[in-house]
Amino acid sequence: KISVLPPDVNVSDLYFTPDNGAIRFGLGAVKGVGEGAVSSILTARTADGPFVSFTDLCCRIDLRLNNRKVLETLIRSGAFDRFGRSRASLSAGLDTAIDIASAERDAAASTQSLLFDEPISKDHADSFPELPEWPFEEKIQHEKETLGFFLTGHPLERWADELALFGDVTAETAHEHVDENVRIVGLVGAIKKNQIKKGQNEGKTMAKLTLDDLTGSVPVTVFASLYEKVAGWLEGGRPILVSGIVRAAMAPGASDGSEEGAPVQVEIIAKEIQQLDGIREEKTREIRLMAPLAETTDETFLGVKRLLESSPGSTPVSLAVTKPGGYEARFNLPSKYAVRPSTALTDGLEKLLGPRSVRYVYA
Repeated sequence: KISVLPPDVNVSDLYFTPDNGAIRFGLGAVKGVGEGAVSSILTARTADGPFVSFTDLCCRIDLRLNNRKVLETLIRSGAFDRFGRSRASLSAGLDTAIDIASAERDAAASTQSLLFDEPISKDHADSFPELPEWPFEEKIQHEKETLGFFLTGHPLERWADELALFGDVTAETAHEHVDENVRIVGLVGAIKKNQIKKGQNEGKTMAKLTLDDLTGSVPVTVFASLYEKVAGWLEGGRPILVSGIVRAAMAPGASDGSEEGAPVQVEIIAKEIQQLDGIREEKTREIRLMAPLAETTDETFLGVKRLLESSPGSTPVSLAVTKPGGYEARFNLPSKYAVRPSTALTDGLEKLLGPRSVRYVYA
């Protein structure tokens, strides 16, 4: 229950460190960032104080150790978020910052500059334009790739309603339901496929996968008859609903070195697997759109209107307009704006109104 804070180029050390009751991610723990690169950053920070911009950092560190690939990795990890620019902007402005740093170094090394005492520009303000942030899923997927896990968000956050509605256990509580039929919502993690070598299913494929949710991970076994039905779309990162039975993977009291009273190791034997994409649209009775008034322009509302009109159907739509301070006004839109729910419609509306702005009301 201790918070882990993202890497920060002005705070992080080489390794993980305590930070006001939390744990600060170490720069050296970012995948693809070597100790030499981190040493260059820490040396510059110690010598001349905190970095004030991304360009300032590029001008002060050794770009032979912190090459473009290393800097891109640090951007994706969130190590430069403190500069107040989106990660998309930093990534797009990376070459500009490197060019400024290289030009400054060339000028400093020039014999002519030394001879005539030409002043070297020290303007390290970022000179690249601000871009909208990467989509939420892309942003946190980069975190998973560079840090090993989701840190500032989780893909399942957008499925909060479905987690509560369709699942009755979590990875953390599954061990409390051994030999019971359960439903669990999660993301497909690693998948290992095995070809059956004998028996009535000889030659067919079964799979073992890791299911990740907001509380942890649990292994799931998918036997050949079910795997044949889902193999075409079952892949890592996909949100799914698994219905199955919890089995003890290790008998209680087995001599495995675990502490007495520790949770039983379990797995779920899958009986049915459904894609979460589409399930909420299929079961919804109303779509509710959340629109912060201060951030939603007339143009945005027109875009929403066009999207609704492009997906005519029978599911009613309501609009909840919010203002700071807890004010909310909810409107039931006229029946002519009723829609046929689809993942494409959901994605389009969330691009206009923001992540998790589309809520589903179920029976």
